[in-house]
Amino acid sequence: MKREDKVANHGIQANSVTGDVIAVGSRSSASKTVYQTGDSQALVEQNIAALRIAFEGLGIDKVAHSVLEEDLGILEQAINNRVPTDIAEGVIEQLIKKLKMVGVVVNETENILEPIRRIGSALGLTMKFLL
Repeated sequence: MKREDKVANHGIQANSVTGDVIAVGSRSSASKTVYQTGDSQALVEQNIAALRIAFEGLGIDKVAHSVLEEDLGILEQAINNRVPTDIAEGVIEQLIKKLKMVGVVVNETENILEPIRRIGSALGLTMKFLL
């Protein structure tokens, strides 16, 4: 077999290509970073504070509460460090999984669901795991 037969073209051949993010080729990946405006930063901070208040009212043990608080801290750091949106979304997804582990049905708990939705909206996240 000739060398040319083994080489694959993973490029894009087009007159124009548009998209938020594009990954081309074997084992490629793409992520999008959305930087917040001052208004969205304040909105995210307000909703993280609302989640902290909601967590206080859950009546869960101290260990579970500290784990949730730790995840909120990780989320705040991720947002403040302007990580790619897929990483921020992953942090929120893990937070929701931990809430479910302690018996919280997030989709039926408005004082938790709404702040999470607002944070996702402010960051431009898809949050498909909430569907």
